Amino acid sequence: MVVRQRSALSQPARLSAAGLVPFALSLGIDLYIVVGHRFGARTGVIMGVGLAALAIAAWFGAELLLRPAKLPEEAMQEHPETPIDTRVEHMLTEARVLLPGAQALLGFQLAVMLTEAFGALPETSKVVHVGSLCCIALSVILLMAPAAFHRITFGGQNTESFHRLGSALVLAAAAPLGVGIVGALFVAVTKALNEPAIGAAVAFGVAVVLTGLWLAYPLLLRARDGRNKNNTI
Repeated sequence: MVVRQRSALSQPARLSAAGLVPFALSLGIDLYIVVGHRFGARTGVIMGVGLAALAIAAWFGAELLLRPAKLPEEAMQEHPETPIDTRVEHMLTEARVLLPGAQALLGFQLAVMLTEAFGALPETSKVVHVGSLCCIALSVILLMAPAAFHRITFGGQNTESFHRLGSALVLAAAAPLGVGIVGALFVAVTKALNEPAIGAAVAFGVAVVLTGLWLAYPLLLRARDGRNKNNTI
């Protein structure tokens, strides 16, 4: 039997690392806006660039310097099938990680509807906002459902049936969550730039990225791993 070696970073690790780059840039931009507003653009640029560089150094530089040149042999080999208890815990953890962000977005969208600025929005933006709010609410419901099924239906037992059901609910929650994010982004960009066309273009671009990273790319990796497993037998 041929043992297939893994790269130093798995696909989830690469995506997580890539996600830190725009996060670091956004921290720098936020600091530039706030500091520049109070102390001038030059000071804002210095502070923003400094914070972004510090974040990149702390999140990438130190880790790359301390990473061993070669991973242990056992870490480079395929691991056996993950036990059901571990898989269920991972699934529930995924739901718990997604839930706070969805709840925060839901609360923000509800609060916006109570402001005077919302009343001044075009009718199209209002409709899109309400639709996005409903999608986020549906996503929150789906993300909370696995825990309820685990307690009520399965009595806290970790079974294959519960794992399939919970995984399906978490996956299903991604669809309305993505739609809600795209809709909220359209409203925000349209309001900020007063250009519905730009808002639609930005929302469409984000929708493509979400579909690619949340659906198309995972399915591609799944198909590739399936072919590799067949080739190693």
